[in-house]
Amino acid sequence: MEQLAQRFPGKAKTPVTALPVMKNVRLAVNVAACDGLPLLIVYGKNKQQLEKLEQELLPLAFSAELAGKFSYVKTTNPQDLTAIDQFDPKRHGYLAVAPNAYGTGGQVKYQWSAAVKPDQLASALATIANGTSKTSKNHQDRKSTRLNSSHANISYAVFCL
Repeated sequence: MEQLAQRFPGKAKTPVTALPVMKNVRLAVNVAACDGLPLLIVYGKNKQQLEKLEQELLPLAFSAELAGKFSYVKTTNPQDLTAIDQFDPKRHGYLAVAPNAYGTGGQVKYQWSAAVKPDQLASALATIANGTSKTSKNHQDRKSTRLNSSHANISYAVFCL
């Protein structure tokens, strides 16, 4: 194995320069609900502030403690957040959102201003990540349930033929 590793050293790791964000808030809420993860929304008043907030969050998002624990999205448009309950449009920064069961909306659990210190944000996000377990869903198809419940009657009917 050592010889193979020396023969094929691989490529140097390229630094991560952007968050793995969803295309829009509606999609992000839906994906977070399906994945059973909290959603972290980066909300800026303009593109410059949004970039600054994203760059501050970037090392935290890929830390060993937080990697894979959140879904991410960013926006500057308060209209994108109309499906989010308890959202304060005047307060730019970060929002931790619990999506509803169907992924059609969510509720703000925590909101931090753009002035939050990275160590405070890291501590709070770690608390959320450790206190949130991935929710599992029962994806049982109702149609197959109906078929299964009537299976005995169908079998009896076929037997009688």
